[in-house]
Amino acid sequence: MDYEALKDQWSDVEDRDGIRLSWNTFPSSRMEASRLVVPIGAVYTPLKDKPDSPLLQYEPVTCKAPCRAVLNPYANVDVRARIWICPFCLMRNPLPPHYKDITESTIPPELHPLSTTIEYQLARPAPTPPIFVYVVDTCQEEDSLKALKDTLVMSLSLLPANALVGLITYGTMAQVHELGYTECAKSYVFRGSKEYAAKQVQEMLGLLSPGVRPNMPQQPARPPLGPAARFLLPVQQAEFQITNVLEQLQRDPWPVANDKRPLRCTGVALSVAVGLLETSFQNAGGRIMVFTSGPATEGPGHVVGPELKEPMRSHHDIDRDNIKYYKKAVKFYDAMAKRAANNGHIVDVFAGCLDQVGLLEMKNLVNYTGGHMLLTDSFTSSQFKQSFVRIFDKDANDNLLMGFNASLEVLTTKELKVTGLIGHAVSLNKKSSSVGETECGIGNTCAWKMCGIDPSSSYGVYFEIANQGGPAAVQPGPQRGMMQFLTYYQHSSGHYHLRVTTVARNLSGPAGDPTLAQSFDQEAAAVLMARIAVFKAEVDDGPDVLRWVDRMLIRLCSRFADYRKDDPTSFRLEKNFTLYPQFMFHLRRSQFLQFFNNSPDETAFYRHVLNHEDVGDSLVMIQPTLDSYSLEHEGSQPVLLDSASIQPSHILLLDTFFHILIFHGETIAEWRKAGYQDQEGYENLKALLEQPKEDARELISDRFPLPRFIVCDAGGSQARFLLSKLNPSTTHTTGGYGGGVTSQTIFTDDVSLQTFMDHLMKPSPESEPPVKYPALFQENFLFFFVPSTPTNSPRTIDDLSHSPCFDPNEVKIIHLRVTGGEVGAQSALAPKIGPLGLSPKKIGEDIAKNTGDWKGLRVTVRLTIQNRQAAISVVPSASSLVIKALKEPPRDRKKEKNIKHSKSVALDEIIEIARKMRHRSLAKELQGTVLEILGTAFSVGCQVDGRSPKDISDEIKAGEIDIPSE
Repeated sequence: MDYEALKDQWSDVEDRDGIRLSWNTFPSSRMEASRLVVPIGAVYTPLKDKPDSPLLQYEPVTCKAPCRAVLNPYANVDVRARIWICPFCLMRNPLPPHYKDITESTIPPELHPLSTTIEYQLARPAPTPPIFVYVVDTCQEEDSLKALKDTLVMSLSLLPANALVGLITYGTMAQVHELGYTECAKSYVFRGSKEYAAKQVQEMLGLLSPGVRPNMPQQPARPPLGPAARFLLPVQQAEFQITNVLEQLQRDPWPVANDKRPLRCTGVALSVAVGLLETSFQNAGGRIMVFTSGPATEGPGHVVGPELKEPMRSHHDIDRDNIKYYKKAVKFYDAMAKRAANNGHIVDVFAGCLDQVGLLEMKNLVNYTGGHMLLTDSFTSSQFKQSFVRIFDKDANDNLLMGFNASLEVLTTKELKVTGLIGHAVSLNKKSSSVGETECGIGNTCAWKMCGIDPSSSYGVYFEIANQGGPAAVQPGPQRGMMQFLTYYQHSSGHYHLRVTTVARNLSGPAGDPTLAQSFDQEAAAVLMARIAVFKAEVDDGPDVLRWVDRMLIRLCSRFADYRKDDPTSFRLEKNFTLYPQFMFHLRRSQFLQFFNNSPDETAFYRHVLNHEDVGDSLVMIQPTLDSYSLEHEGSQPVLLDSASIQPSHILLLDTFFHILIFHGETIAEWRKAGYQDQEGYENLKALLEQPKEDARELISDRFPLPRFIVCDAGGSQARFLLSKLNPSTTHTTGGYGGGVTSQTIFTDDVSLQTFMDHLMKPSPESEPPVKYPALFQENFLFFFVPSTPTNSPRTIDDLSHSPCFDPNEVKIIHLRVTGGEVGAQSALAPKIGPLGLSPKKIGEDIAKNTGDWKGLRVTVRLTIQNRQAAISVVPSASSLVIKALKEPPRDRKKEKNIKHSKSVALDEIIEIARKMRHRSLAKELQGTVLEILGTAFSVGCQVDGRSPKDISDEIKAGEIDIPSE
């Protein structure tokens, strides 16, 4: 079967079962599996929409304990004996009485060959309807708060009629609104600076007693939900009252000085919300929806101080462990996340702020509970409003497309073991015969709690081969490995559902079986490897992760590429492997592994979304799609994600999943600005301009979160979003591979995809066994492979002290700013001169010696480096020359702040300084340079001939003082 036919087959399986496997034939032994490099894994979407699949209104038939596998099409059913044999444990089980009428021609839906995914509605009803607790930040501008209130009021109409709704607001204090009290607005106030234990919250709200307190009036309309009924009301009974409370919300009245941030107690509000639900609604479906417009600055979980002069932490601060609040805040929010996850409650975080709000610290609140994370500029933006509304999408039966209190269990046959899961879940610590020895992601279990789940929720599940030998060693004939996914969740209709997906794949034959390589799904493999890389990036250093990605790619190519030894041009990959290196190239450059130009909050958001989406959407994030529109072609034409695709007469549509961008080429932009599209006879241009907009609307229509929409022209500032994603085949230094004269030149030091592939092909043919690759990888391959990045970005060169290959006779010039006569910090010198083979310590001592005449002054030195020898010369500035001419005693700048220079310098010395600086002056004559030096003397604060430099300048301009011509 050719590759295209296999792709169609895998796509059909994904549509039917919501699953994509990295290998669609399983290796027959553990040794063979270790040689695959890419692990056996599945990207599974449990609630993938299946409109043609029936919902079975009865309990599933399960195998005896401890197996508990569900009856499926792969089971061997004996109709006459009324028994079925479980394919997972080979145990014989009786069929239940209601199966008495089945025959070989009339079988129940779960036994139909195409019913590999089936859903049951269980008899057990949910204990309570869905619960929604809004946690609203009131420390925000009036227009933003009003827009948020309007959105929340509108959302009440989207909730099920029986849904319970509660409201908590917070600013300097946290307030729990007692919606059940109708006489007036009533709330319980918690101090924002104090940390409350769970029991304290429950006691203050009166939640520990079996009923309400005696001195509190009973409300006749209260549902029988215990004390929590005072704070959580059904929408159908109290929509008017809840709307009134929301509309009356005011901005936090606590005054805020101009140099301070608002006091915001996000941590207290969250702990109160978690305590409210865990007391009265354990293991019941509920969502805590947090709306924040800034960082927590007070109380437990605060991420920054109230002083504006104190900046939010950056990636650089985290790398250097220069983080004052980070670890304590993470510990607090992680504890909240575990409490919420253990009780089946979801936490969503919606940020409406241009600055960081602390998503990095709060990320596990969302990741552990399967919640939504949304990062927008403001609550007034359409991006927030439309994304928020899409959370409440409904199916054909008017039920919310979201599941509550969900869990996933994976069962396997004896050939396979599950090693872990990467996605938004926590371990249930369930051990069984299906659990593997190794661990990948959240491992050592075969069951996970997800809490929140929706039709887009996808999980990476990883497996290992248990067999020590091939199947032939066990029994002859074709063998297969099987896995079954059991997803339990509370449906929004009020019932518990179970969705069962059973997957079977053949085991490969003897070593070297070609069917194994042919079964490789490079798209699923790229997504599974990306999830592992992101999981590693959370705990390892960035360079280590990049090295791991590179090492895995080289090993895979060495295993499956065809080549002749010592002939790099012979390197060939099969069709189902050819795109994989390209995916890895873009993954290395993506926002998931590169921090440059992204805040820690943005990185947390991007990684969260990657771990939520299926294969198709994840690939768009890793390698964006690019379509071209022109007058020569009708409709859109897919083009390479390459700088060569930028043409003056073309329009490009870029989809990065997070951004949708329309880019007008230079000629198209000029035509549009001239208004040709509005003139008669240019209808084709008007249609050309409209077509990418229509396609962009279609892309945006069903995407969550709503992407940012950008329209830009060639040369515009917004074009950077496109240029940063393109393969730089044409740069200012290379001229490119195949780029025409109209191609866009990208000013970058990053290597192109072609260079990447050239160096990937070099090691494979020239190396011996694959075990030698790591050494080759470190010493030869990566130096050319790694793009040049800023010093605060992850690098993949093992050690900067390893000298790169350079011409020893080449002259390199480096300029440094130093304090004269002092030995500078070696940490500042090492990154600049270490790669050139120089000793930072020796160079620091030489600089101090050569700048002895400038002791105490800040000067620039030039290092002229050739053959690992450095000649040091001082490049004085005008200010340093003026200060030196004052002949003041050296002063220690570290001990004496705000040094003043009040002495006088002679005008003749000013003229001499002007002659020294003449070559750097833009003045036509020496007199102009003298005026520049006098301006420098004025800024230094000294005098000239005992007078103000400004007076001397005025006399020179008036002709009262003559200055030599040169």
